[in-house]
Amino acid sequence: MRCASCRTENSSDRRFCAECGCALPVSCRNCGFLNQASVKFCGGCGAALATLLSGPDLLPPGTEGLSAVGDRRQVTVLFADLSGFTRLSSALDPEETHRLLNSYFELIDEIVVNYGGTIDKHIGDCVMAAVRPLPTPMIQNGQCAPRSTFIQRSRVSVTRRAAF
Repeated sequence: MRCASCRTENSSDRRFCAECGCALPVSCRNCGFLNQASVKFCGGCGAALATLLSGPDLLPPGTEGLSAVGDRRQVTVLFADLSGFTRLSSALDPEETHRLLNSYFELIDEIVVNYGGTIDKHIGDCVMAAVRPLPTPMIQNGQCAPRSTFIQRSRVSVTRRAAF
């Protein structure tokens, strides 16, 4: 496939030009018509074009049988951080602060995962996690995050007393 911008020939599996990085035309799977990369429907037959996350060829190796197309679900997002962390970290050595954060993240991450959650990221002393609906009706999504939070507060309180 030839790039319209720099005229470089690219392999058919590429979405962007290897030379200049411009988006390459998208071939319709239905009729073969070459469409601009930004369009959603084929100019040749009107079929919906594959979006960035919809093709099975876009999944990483080892995920055969899975679909890259997602579904909509309610999730509970949990934010947890250490109260007074800024003041505390200014009084500690950097190594002590690092050890404290590592211990805190290990503790919180374990609790979140045990309650069916997924850690999204750590930002400073904050943990952001998503708790998805569980397949069993025993404990619903909206109950997992508060239960997880209660256990986090209990464990962090005990850990804080043991550390100081």
